[in-house]
Amino acid sequence: MPLSLEKLPDDACQCVVRDEPDSVVSLPMAPAAIEPELCEGTWLIIAFAVWSVTDWRACHHALPLVRRWHGRVRLGLRPLNDCRELHAWHPDLAGLSPYQTPHWILMQEGQVLWRGVGPLSETTVAQAIADH
Repeated sequence: MPLSLEKLPDDACQCVVRDEPDSVVSLPMAPAAIEPELCEGTWLIIAFAVWSVTDWRACHHALPLVRRWHGRVRLGLRPLNDCRELHAWHPDLAGLSPYQTPHWILMQEGQVLWRGVGPLSETTVAQAIADH
């Protein structure tokens, strides 16, 4: 499998990416601030609940979608335990529902262009990317 979830010593989790292009990136859980690389280029970030099988499937379904963009859109996979973790690394993500996941976040140059929530279809996400 190209993706796996690994538990870290501090009770955090990280997504491990294997045999995928460099455009698929594992992002740390609950960072205190936005990572500099997210402020460059276009990113589709999936903030997924580590306890949700549906969210995990969404991560896998996003792989072929991002491959179609041939590196012009990078995929960031961010595990989370609580949606309040999102606000810490990007203030525009405040107020997201803690009861619905995964969160799909399209960013360009660090700015949020589009947000979606739940198990979205590939068509819906592809259209959001194309529209922006």
